[in-house]
Amino acid sequence: MVFSRLEIQRRYYCNVRQNRPEQYQKVLKRNEAYRQKHKDDINRKRRDKYANDTAFRTHMSLQGKLHFQMHKEEIRLRRRRRIFQVLGGARCANCGCDDERLLEVNHIAGGGNQEYKRRHHNMVMNDLLLGRRPSSDFNILCRLCNALDYLIRKYGPVSFSVHWEVNTHIPKHEEPGQVKLPA
Repeated sequence: MVFSRLEIQRRYYCNVRQNRPEQYQKVLKRNEAYRQKHKDDINRKRRDKYANDTAFRTHMSLQGKLHFQMHKEEIRLRRRRRIFQVLGGARCANCGCDDERLLEVNHIAGGGNQEYKRRHHNMVMNDLLLGRRPSSDFNILCRLCNALDYLIRKYGPVSFSVHWEVNTHIPKHEEPGQVKLPA
């Protein structure tokens, strides 16, 4: 079986990464030093190739789309955590729930649904992250407290409240909507 140069390199680096991590770290440092030293040449060659080679341009746009598809959940979670940090941490302001899967961003004065209809949710959250929107307009509530907040806003005071028990564990499931609470 004949391997291409790239396949041989890939196999070599996979082997080194798994079996000799200290040598792999040296290789990473050497590669980074080379990239820093020749940064202008590398960027110029990449720009020229992108401008002149339509097959490469198509390949790179597909690579970007593939990368986004593979990592969109990770990207979404990182962005969500940054929003929680801006708003003071990942904890419900009402009951103290700290399970990030249950937390939501709540408009304190209400009207979030209408705002999201006018402007996309990402635009509103970008304004918050970039400081164009004060964080005092929002707070973090769990889904139950957010629903309770809506009921209080719509119907006035209600006769029940939400309490989060710290030792509560909600198991993670692959399919959304199939969470089974412990008995």
